[in-house]
Formats: sequence, structure tokens, C-alpha cells
Amino acid sequence: MYYPDFTVDDKWYLTALMVGWLDPDHDYPRGEVTEDFLDQLFEFCGRPQIMTMGYHRCGFSSCKGASSGLPTIARNGQEIAVGYSEFYVEDDGILFCAPSLIYHYVHEHRYLPPARFINAVMKSRPGELQFQNFNEPDLSQALFEALQVRADEGLLRHTGRNVEESRGQVAIFLDR
Repeated sequence: MYYPDFTVDDKWYLTALMVGWLDPDHDYPRGEVTEDFLDQLFEFCGRPQIMTMGYHRCGFSSCKGASSGLPTIARNGQEIAVGYSEFYVEDDGILFCAPSLIYHYVHEHRYLPPARFINAVMKSRPGELQFQNFNEPDLSQALFEALQVRADEGLLRHTGRNVEESRGQVAIFLDR
């Protein structure tokens, strides 16, 4: 399933910014990350908060023909199943949601997550997030920053955007 980075989603009764939901038909930012970030990201992928009723495999051509069944990732002698779950991480009241395949995308396809997400992962510990009242965050600043980053990187196909605030929430509507 594809979501552009910083898409607002309110599934599971939480409002979160989606990060790392890649698809081969859509461009994404590429770059290098630190080994420390990869270690921490691997830990988050191994301790998801949401399990789905099916699984998703990587759709990029370099991964076609990989073994069937539940995908796995390995790091430092550990192997975990991914593609069937999501995890949440928080940074100063902003909640991010990432698929467990994000580690694979970063490690194998050089996906570069947004800096704010990287910072959230680095300063948090897997399993420590307590779901408080994330239903009414002030997402305005983070979303405007995300739109600017996406525009600067040429990831917006249409310059028209409508940002609407209501009851403390921000909804973004982008033409795809």
C-alpha cells in the first residue's frame, strides 16, 4: 500500500503521519543513513504495535522472484518477519506510522526517511510509546514542512494544495 511521506492517516482512531509506505510506481527520496539508525529501526520493526490480517512483499523489480511467504529481514544475527505489521513512534506530540518493511526499503533501496522521523526513531525506544490522546495533535507546522520538502524534491505532481484545519486537526488533500 502506498502513502506519500507525511500523508495524514487516522486509522485505528489515531491521527498519524505516514512514513515509508513505498511503491515502485512512485519516486522517493534516496540517501544514506547511519548504522545506529539501522540498528534502532530494526528494533522498531521487531516490536510493532499493529498486526494486519495479511502481508505485503516488496514490489520493486530487484526483489521480484524472492522467496514466497512472509518476508524477513536480518541484522546482527537476528532475523524477524516483516510485511504484516506497523509501528508508531512519536516526536514532540507528532505521531508517525511506518510499515515494518521500512527497514528493507532503507537498507536495500536506499530510501531516506524524513529527518523528523529519523530523529523520533533515534530518541525513542521500541515499545515505550504509550498511546495517549494523539487524536488532536497540532500537525500544522510538520505538515507545512513536509509539503515544502516534497515540493522541493519534485515529489508533488500538482502545485495546488488545500490545507484545512478543523477541531485542531489538519487534513491535506493532494492531487495525485
